[in-house]
Amino acid sequence: MPGTTYYWRVDEVIPVGTATGQVWSFTTGSVVTDTIGTALLFDSDYIDMGNGASLQIVGQGITLEAWIKADSWQPNVWQGSIINKEQQGPGNDNGYMIRAGNNGQLNFNLGSGSWNELNSAAGSMQTDIWYHVAGSYNGSEMNLYIDGVAVGSSNGAFNMRNSSARVRVGSSQVSPDRDFLGTIDEVRIWNVGRTQAQIQQ
Repeated sequence: MPGTTYYWRVDEVIPVGTATGQVWSFTTGSVVTDTIGTALLFDSDYIDMGNGASLQIVGQGITLEAWIKADSWQPNVWQGSIINKEQQGPGNDNGYMIRAGNNGQLNFNLGSGSWNELNSAAGSMQTDIWYHVAGSYNGSEMNLYIDGVAVGSSNGAFNMRNSSARVRVGSSQVSPDRDFLGTIDEVRIWNVGRTQAQIQQ
């Protein structure tokens, strides 16, 4: 139901008892029907996924994935936040994000104290069409995919650093003008760099 707040917590059973997990919550926006079920429509709202241990990804392996359908594009590629855990500051650019804007350009950005950024060409996507988007980093190469097709790559090794920010879907904590304008479905955050073949499955 639109406007409903959901709460959940994942506890861990350990040899000495049960470790209580963090409580996560999100409030639903508008729900739309896609080709395989339901998705969430974003215009100036977002999902707050918290900052649990499983989301504090560091080191040399990550993949971000989602299905998106844009109603319109933000003017700049860095404004259309799909998945965002961004922290900014001199020598303190940390976290991870995948974004889209600038007339259908896709962006994958990882922080290691400074930004490691990868873009597709502008015009890689159109409005009102569903796309599967993904960014992966395996410790030596960043790759960007649209519908399983490589649209950007960059070689280089670095260690991602954790951001203290909470993960948002559809927006950024950095600025209120960085919302994704459209529908997002099936968000996935992995702590490994998935291959192209795995992303195509």
